[in-house]
Amino acid sequence: MKTCFLACMIVFMFCKCNKESYIENVGITSTVGNAPTSNKGSVTFWVSNWKLAYCSGGLTIYVDGKYVGDIKEISSVAPTCGTNSAKCLTVTLDPGTYDYSATGTGTNCPRYTFKTITVQKGVCSTKELQ
Repeated sequence: MKTCFLACMIVFMFCKCNKESYIENVGITSTVGNAPTSNKGSVTFWVSNWKLAYCSGGLTIYVDGKYVGDIKEISSVAPTCGTNSAKCLTVTLDPGTYDYSATGTGTNCPRYTFKTITVQKGVCSTKELQ
């Protein structure tokens, strides 16, 4: 019985998902609040462009080619940095420079492709997609 329990625990330890290593490998996670973790920075994307109304289902946001989320509504003012809602999307990243893009579907839907943003350690910044 003890041997079986010990064997099961060892298997469980090796099969268990490690959230931190997953985050590090992906490099991008959603965050809530305006204080990013100490070794990371964050950016809050938002849109005030009325053309977003032409996008079926909003805009899909990518950072370095990886899907990070969607913006579904227009915001008339810059959101509080670190906020997630239908009007904005916050991602937490390691410090560095990243390419970002946003795409949507629909006639006259704006596309924002291959622009860059610099993320600083411990800093949350906002980026309006224009």
